[in-house]
Amino acid sequence: MRHRLGFRLTMVIGLMAFAALAEDAKAQELTKAAKDAMAKGRAFLLSRQGKDGSWSRDGMNYRVAYTAMGVMALMPGGKPPVKAPDVDAWKRGKAFLLNHAKARKDGYLGNVMYEHGLATMALAKLWQTSTDKAADKDVQIALKAAVDLIIKAQNAGGGWRYQPTPNAGQDTSVTAMIAMALGAVVDAGIEIPADTVKKMIACFNAAYDSGTGGLCYTPFAKRPSIACSYGGLMGLLYFGEKDSKVAKAVMTYVRNLPNAQFQATGHYFYVHHYAARAMHKAGGKDALTYYRKIRDALVKKQNEDGSWGTRGKRDVRHTASAVLILETHSK
Repeated sequence: MRHRLGFRLTMVIGLMAFAALAEDAKAQELTKAAKDAMAKGRAFLLSRQGKDGSWSRDGMNYRVAYTAMGVMALMPGGKPPVKAPDVDAWKRGKAFLLNHAKARKDGYLGNVMYEHGLATMALAKLWQTSTDKAADKDVQIALKAAVDLIIKAQNAGGGWRYQPTPNAGQDTSVTAMIAMALGAVVDAGIEIPADTVKKMIACFNAAYDSGTGGLCYTPFAKRPSIACSYGGLMGLLYFGEKDSKVAKAVMTYVRNLPNAQFQATGHYFYVHHYAARAMHKAGGKDALTYYRKIRDALVKKQNEDGSWGTRGKRDVRHTASAVLILETHSK
């Protein structure tokens, strides 16, 4: 009995030591330069938050999407902030999202499904990390309505389009955003209908281009898209398709992308918003290689005021994306 107990204790201690080493390895990849960049990025976001708790572009556009991203960017390691001034800004952003959700009786968050996907993702993370489920009942209600709308809006081909209408068609980009949201929903402990997942996977598979190994914007497109390839790969990996023919081919496609395409500024943050999650889900050497590359690239691209942007612009969305991308390896 003593030997068995001793063996078990040794195993437990060994597993704890292994977990500690794994956390140390993550910490080492999240360099001081990266941590400083994230801190400066969050400070920039604080300076751009509206009085009503929202973030936006030019003070009015896409407030739901930008606020969802701002709220998530202020969650270090995917957890609610605990230090001022981040915690106050985070609470105000959270309140803005919930007030918007209460005002929308149909469960639709924002004006396009991209916004709805990001808001659903933020709500799922708020629910997952809630320490007082009773106090966060409004989060649960809003999240349930958002997920119900996603399920009802799915196209017969398995995807989603810009508006929550089942007959509006589908494209890989919007579908990838919804897949990312549904992944967060699953992480929050909420089940997704198996048929919804099955049809979504079929949508990604239909966009596969066997000639290149990438995914196209639609099943009828003639050339692959980098964003759609990363986004679709993320969806396939998250929902159990890691060993499928399509997932393996897309992984090879993104692994062999020329450096010029990796560093391109056109839709840069949008592309890597998907890519960071896809590669993190892939794990192993591919994840580490990707993270080191994007980490160092983002540190170099940051503006002096803590923001990120393209063509010299200081952008809330790009800044939030950069912080979230840098965060992926710490989770």
